[in-house]
Amino acid sequence: MRRVIDRPEWRLHARLPAYRNRVTHSLEVVESWLSRCKRPYVALSGGKDSTVALALCRALCPDIAAAFFDDEFQFPETEHYFSGIPGLIRLAHPAYHAPGFTAWDYPEPPAHLPKDAIWTGSTSRPTWMQQQGYDGAAIGLRRAENMRRKIHIAARGETFMRQDNGVVQCYPVANWSTADIWAYIATTGTRYNAAYDKMERAGIELDRQRVGPIYTD
Repeated sequence: MRRVIDRPEWRLHARLPAYRNRVTHSLEVVESWLSRCKRPYVALSGGKDSTVALALCRALCPDIAAAFFDDEFQFPETEHYFSGIPGLIRLAHPAYHAPGFTAWDYPEPPAHLPKDAIWTGSTSRPTWMQQQGYDGAAIGLRRAENMRRKIHIAARGETFMRQDNGVVQCYPVANWSTADIWAYIATTGTRYNAAYDKMERAGIELDRQRVGPIYTD
């Protein structure tokens, strides 16, 4: 059974000095970010980028919380992946994503809401985390994904304090490539979402493999 981590190029990529320097730099970024927070967490989507962001953060802070912002429709493999994440906080509330799709579009918690989910109602999930005392958020955002993210990271940097809420935000893999992400997963044994293996077998290009919903403005 072919798996995305079985590609031989990942182990070759992991031997490159540029890759090793990138990992070292990211750990330094995380360490600096942690020093600015009293109660940090990692936003975990189940995707490869947030998976590596969580691994980097837990390498330095093993007990850091992981928050999953449930968007109502997940792959079965995504649910299985989350079942093995200790310290996971699952949050749900009505959230617009794209025309015709608003996750959890109900006035009250629906019957099919997962038992371990916390319904935040009209409160956005990041705001709910802040209200619980979380003052730092690590997010698996990469500049290589699209131009908007490239501009955002160039303007804000890898770590910055949000002016609207005072939360210190961190992008541990901001400057990583797709090859960097998979090289890290393949060579460190990091547990990842098996939905990627399905997409690999289906022949979907690496940069088009996605496990979360599509967002639009």
